[in-house]
Amino acid sequence: MYSVEHPAFQKSLEQVQGVLGRILESRDRLSIQVAREHLMVDGRLLPPTPLMRSFASDLLRRGIQGISLARGASPRELGILLEILSRRLADSSGAPSYEQELRSRAVTHIWLHPVRPTPMEGLTLGDALLQRVLSAKGEGKADTDALAEYLLRDPQGVSRAISEGLPQDKDQPQERARWAAERLALLMEDLLEGRPEQWERFRDRLAQVVLGMELDAQLDFFHLASQQGGNLSVWAKELAQKIPPQALAEILARGWAGGIDPAQRKRLLSSLLPDQASRARLLPELERKLEQYGLSKEEFLRILEQEPLSPLDRAMLFLQGSQMEPETMAQAPVLLQELIDEGRKDEVLRVTNRFLNGLNHPEWAVRKAVAENLEAVHKAIQGMPDSVRIEERMREFVLKKALEEPDREIFRLLCEILEEEAVRLLSLGEPAEAVSLLQRVHCAPSMEALDPTYRAARREFLKRKLASTPLMDQALAAVTSDVEADFQQGMIILRLMGEQSARRIVELLGEEKQLSKRVRLLRALRGLGDDALEPIRKGLLDPRWYLVRNLVRVLAELKDPRAVGPLVGLLDHPDPRVRREAVAALGSLGSPRAAEAVMRAMEDDDEGVRLKAVEVLRSLGSQEARQQLRAMLSRAAARGSAQAQVRLRAIKAMGELGQEEDVGVLQELLSRKRLFLRSESEEVRKEAVL
Repeated sequence: MYSVEHPAFQKSLEQVQGVLGRILESRDRLSIQVAREHLMVDGRLLPPTPLMRSFASDLLRRGIQGISLARGASPRELGILLEILSRRLADSSGAPSYEQELRSRAVTHIWLHPVRPTPMEGLTLGDALLQRVLSAKGEGKADTDALAEYLLRDPQGVSRAISEGLPQDKDQPQERARWAAERLALLMEDLLEGRPEQWERFRDRLAQVVLGMELDAQLDFFHLASQQGGNLSVWAKELAQKIPPQALAEILARGWAGGIDPAQRKRLLSSLLPDQASRARLLPELERKLEQYGLSKEEFLRILEQEPLSPLDRAMLFLQGSQMEPETMAQAPVLLQELIDEGRKDEVLRVTNRFLNGLNHPEWAVRKAVAENLEAVHKAIQGMPDSVRIEERMREFVLKKALEEPDREIFRLLCEILEEEAVRLLSLGEPAEAVSLLQRVHCAPSMEALDPTYRAARREFLKRKLASTPLMDQALAAVTSDVEADFQQGMIILRLMGEQSARRIVELLGEEKQLSKRVRLLRALRGLGDDALEPIRKGLLDPRWYLVRNLVRVLAELKDPRAVGPLVGLLDHPDPRVRREAVAALGSLGSPRAAEAVMRAMEDDDEGVRLKAVEVLRSLGSQEARQQLRAMLSRAAARGSAQAQVRLRAIKAMGELGQEEDVGVLQELLSRKRLFLRSESEEVRKEAVL
């Protein structure tokens, strides 16, 4: 502690003087009283902070019950007061009393009141006030107001006062509980009788008082209130609504297991849970508490002889249940339908949200139950007025959960529901939304992990569904558009419809007059991959040479080995333009059978076909290709000048592909006088020399 002369002491003194001066401006006198660990200023309790409790305790140790200050207290007098209060207790032994010291130092505006024994010695402030009020020994309204103030500031203190101020003859637990319950009832009547407007002010604090009492005392209080009736019964019911469910369930379970008669049970139930909704809310917590006392939920309901819960009550139970179970999720569709029939939209939304949140549950069985009942829930929601927005949110949430779902079976169930939803959207004329949904589902990485047989079956299902809609025509119109985004959007649907899409594209290729659209249709056909092979194979039989030629080009780009057979067959097509395209396509496949067919094309009557065959053989670069070129050159002299371009390209190919042993072949060709006639071009003779 600083000395009186220290600057810090002087500064603190100035602050204290300023505060007290402002307080004393409106009154002649300021009184500070100590009641055990509490401080009261002019009869009003100060907040029971650690600092206030410490100060009150220090005053009592010094034997000071209170301090009075009168208007006009000077800085000198305040300094003397602080000096006295700052002394260590050991230094005060043998010193004159505080009252004597103040008089000797001419302090006339401050008084220190010593502790004097009273009939309430040893009682807490709350207990003392409570005894004064309830024993009619108080001073009427002043004491009641003080107790009300104490209740508002420290309900736990009031609870302690009720529990600790027990008469010595009340030594049995049942007597203690009953006596505490009666004291609380008397306290409420004293505070509220004739002043019902104060109920809102005290209700929350009184609920805290109840929570601070022993369990048996809580139970006895509600028993007493239900028996007494009147205002006390009404107040008790409202207090019960302010008590946490766990504590309320504990009180009810204790009373239910206590062997009370059926009439008392029903009165207690009515006091704590006055309606079905509150019972439904509490039932999950109550079930656990009853189990601790050896009672089952079924036994509880049977004892009550209550009717089946209404949809609203069951909704509250569904929402307030602390645990999600598969059986609970399975009840959601029926519950939602009943709530919809009653027009309870708010409850429908809340139940739907909790149901969908089951997809976040860590237990597989709960998520699976949600997935299995999701379609029924969705159908129920569709029956609501203005359900579009709800359905959109459900769709987005389910899609998100499906893409995150680690279990294949649950993922499969969710995808089937989303596919059905996409088909429904198509029937409602919302192709963009449907296409987007199908794209996100079928592009999911988890889709590839599903069994191929299952995926094929789902595709067939979707094909049948989509075939009954105008979506095919819309998709074909999109892929022939010059907008890339439209093309990609259309391809999503065409891929889903598979071979059916390819057949339609083949038909359009034979009819479309505009070159740019035919190019886009060919691109779309290539994009269908395996699904395009069978429709293309059938299209190769079409009599229109230009259609067949275009289809052959697609086969060349697909590079599927299964296309070799149909392409070999086209080497006998009546139109050389088709045969040339078939040779080129066989070259792109590069299989031994394809190479053999190209070699056969070297004997084609059309020079263009033979030229294309030479080019393909050169690109193949195989031993068989070189042998075929040598054989062709050996026969070339007999063909005349019309074969000049073929021989020229064959010689070039031999130059690129030939090995050392092929040089002799070329020399032999040059030495034959019949090989190059005057009609041969100079270019051919030079190429043979080179």
